[in-house]
Amino acid sequence: MRFIIGLKCKYSEVNYRIADVRFKAPPFALLTPICRFPLLICAPIFYRMKKFWLPTLLLVLVLITSCRISQNGKRSSGSLDVKHSEHLTSSVLWYQLSGEMRALYFQGYNVARYSLDNLLKESKSDKKKAVVVDIDETLLNNSPYEAKIILNNQSFEPQSWHEWVLLAKADTLPGALGFLKYAASKGVETFYISNRMENEVEATMKNLAAFGFPYVDEAHMIFKTITSSKEERRNKVLENYEILLLCGDNLGDFAAAFEGRTFATNMDSVNKYAHEFGKRFIILPNPMYGDWEKPIYSMKNMTEAQRDSARKALLHAY
Repeated sequence: MRFIIGLKCKYSEVNYRIADVRFKAPPFALLTPICRFPLLICAPIFYRMKKFWLPTLLLVLVLITSCRISQNGKRSSGSLDVKHSEHLTSSVLWYQLSGEMRALYFQGYNVARYSLDNLLKESKSDKKKAVVVDIDETLLNNSPYEAKIILNNQSFEPQSWHEWVLLAKADTLPGALGFLKYAASKGVETFYISNRMENEVEATMKNLAAFGFPYVDEAHMIFKTITSSKEERRNKVLENYEILLLCGDNLGDFAAAFEGRTFATNMDSVNKYAHEFGKRFIILPNPMYGDWEKPIYSMKNMTEAQRDSARKALLHAY
């Protein structure tokens, strides 16, 4: 068997040819100094000690492979060390930087304004009129919190979320303030039904009032007490008001039919209420989190690696 090895640096890459079959190693310039060392030292040995070419080649391959292991013993590729919330990076960047995100919010609230006018004309109820809105990723932008947990290699935790809420620094989202002021000008009240906790009402009111949102008072803040379901709280508003439309980033913001969903009921419920979207239901974009994630994680206390595997197992490829 004829064995030839050559080292070419013209294009910063190492070329091998074994039995006249040529293959390329990774670009030489991208290898760490430790990885380059065995190649540089062993290349002339290959040529002069053809008798021992196989064991020498195996030794070099082992050394190169070991370069992929970081000094702390973990793979530098991160394949076994899945970072907390790393999967959110693209979603948060899209939310913070894309013009499409901004356009979708404007579009949603423009449709809400148009729909509100029509629903006011169609209404036959003598009750006072109201719109019901979610807060997070509907009115207020919490992507800085998501960015923080990514950079700190953390996951969502109630305590860190509570600390962020108390700062009252969330920015408003495009079109939200203008729509609710428009509704108020038509005599339509706003009820803020949120799954923020009741001990966060004061900080949330401070945040909303800083932008001039209407009806920012305790009577219009209906926050979570025990359950995340908003159905009972919506029904409480319905006792004295006609709810003309609802705005939110999560399907659970609209009707009980969207709660406790699986992959199957998720789509079935949306199909059932298709005629309401863009009329009474104004859905807004949120790729960062939501109830849509729950069916993905079938077990409790999953590790980050398990969650990563669960996400990838559900991807539809061709």
